[in-house]
Parts: sequence; C-alpha cells; structure tokens
Amino acid sequence: MHPLFAAAELLGLRTRELGDPRGTQFMPSLKDLMEFMGASWPIALGVLLASSGILYADNVASSYLASLPKWAPGAAFVAALFSGSVLIVSALKSLINLARKPFMRKRRLAWQAEHVAGLEDLPDSERYILAWAIANSTQVVAAPYFNAHVKGLITRGYLLTTPGSHSINETPLLIPDHIWKALKEGLQGENLSALIGVRPFDRW
Repeated sequence: MHPLFAAAELLGLRTRELGDPRGTQFMPSLKDLMEFMGASWPIALGVLLASSGILYADNVASSYLASLPKWAPGAAFVAALFSGSVLIVSALKSLINLARKPFMRKRRLAWQAEHVAGLEDLPDSERYILAWAIANSTQVVAAPYFNAHVKGLITRGYLLTTPGSHSINETPLLIPDHIWKALKEGLQGENLSALIGVRPFDRW
C-alpha cells in the first residue's frame, strides 16, 4: 500500500473492519501501521496536524465531532503517535547525514587525489587516449568498448560508461570531472597539436 493510503487508514478516511458484525468498529491493521512508517515527512506532518486537530476538538468537546464515530479520537491518537515517530526519525536521519557530510567530503577528496595520482602509472597507450581527449577538447570519448586499452581505462575508473544503448564500436565513455580537471592542468602548455583531428583507435 502507498504510504499516503496508509496515512488515510490511520485517520479513518479509509477503514478496515476488525471483526465487528455490525461493521461499526474500525481500526488500521498492523500492516497499515508498518506501511505508514515508510511515509515521507510531508505526509507524516499532514497526518500529525490532522490528527492533532481531531484530538484537540475532542478535548474541547467540539460539536464538529458529533458526526464522527466514537473510535475516531482513538484512531487520531494512534495516527499522532506514528506520524510523530516518522517525523522524529526523519529529523534524526537528516541530522546524521548533515554530520556525516564533512567526513564524506574529506573521504571523497582523498580518493580523488589518489585516483589522480594513479594517472602516472598508466601505460603509454592509455595515457595517449586521455591526452587525445584533452587535445580535442572532448570529455566524452566514442570508443570501441572491447578495445583492450579502453577496457583498462574503464576498469581503473578513468572512463565511465554512460546510460542508454550504444554501439559497441562507438560507445560514449565519460572522463570523470576530477580526472578531466587534472589532465587539463597537467597537460597545460604541452604541444598536443599532433593529436588534433586524428582517429586515436586506428593505431591498434
């Protein structure tokens, strides 16, 4: 069940009969409650506000509740508990993710620096492909996917496959941004004119 429908179950907008032969006693099932725990925070907030309104109206004996069944305040109380729990868990997850961001960024930058340093260890054939891309100002290389040198770059993460269906003879492969930036800086001032306009894979 979609969390929105589960939320409706909690508020009694869609109800489930629990064995009452007259069909007057309704409460959400445990399955409905568990499904509601997967609701997004806007849905949970909406349910909390609605159920809180029902509980407040019941507390002040509002005449607006006269047409509602007797179990409505109980259902609203359960809805308030579960929606409040969803909001608390969502808030905790957000705080944890916020606290983790600096550490994740530091780890990512360290990995990228190590990845860039690995360019020095590439075979000449693979460095040639990357230099050709810089010379021709193309961050996406259309390459034969099963070429041994191309596969080496893919395996090491210096070329990334792009989504979609492509010809195996001309597969668009993306050079990651951090590698592209490092290559441009490292090859700045180098004479790459001999690589401009050539077909890099004809040499193998």
